[in-house]
Amino acid sequence: MSAATNEPGSAAGSGGAVTCESCGSDEREVYAVHRIYVTPADWDTAGREDVQPDVEHWCYACLASYPHEMVAE
Repeated sequence: MSAATNEPGSAAGSGGAVTCESCGSDEREVYAVHRIYVTPADWDTAGREDVQPDVEHWCYACLASYPHEMVAE
């Protein structure tokens, strides 16, 4: 897979489509992120956010829909 940057509007690869690793759609732009799993707090359990160490490449729609942390360059 071609590398992507975190700059908004940056192209991934050389102009071809790249597959979003979250939803599987073919996109022209993807962004490097760490996925975050969120566990809501309950009466007997504290809330938790678990940041995954693996880098994934997501499309803009997934960035807008799911918890994540952008990869620092």
